[in-house]
Amino acid sequence: ERTKEAELLREEQARWERHPFSCREDAEQALASLKASLRPRFHRVKAAVEEIVRLKKRRGRPKKGAKPEVETLYFLHLDVEFDQDAWEQARRKASRFVLVTTVPKEWKGQPMDAQEILKLYKGQISVEM
Repeated sequence: ERTKEAELLREEQARWERHPFSCREDAEQALASLKASLRPRFHRVKAAVEEIVRLKKRRGRPKKGAKPEVETLYFLHLDVEFDQDAWEQARRKASRFVLVTTVPKEWKGQPMDAQEILKLYKGQISVEM
């Protein structure tokens, strides 16, 4: 599950980091919607709006004495890192299994310890009534 989440976050990161915005407000609005849509369980996502000023390139040779035009573009920069604490907490929560039973210590000629009872219980297909 964490690898699927990591792959999804990498795809989102690649998609948003190459998408330019022409104004800061649009970039911040996209950032807010991205934060609302991404709910990673096992990763921390830090996002910021990055401003890049570059020369606006035109075709052909520039006129003599013409000042080069500059354009300002805004990109979303995502920093994704694995959250070990959240992973450990989810793993501990998933590894707990409380099973109350009346099965004796020996059942059908076999010794029954906690592991055997759990294996028998998880192997059931039908619902108990």
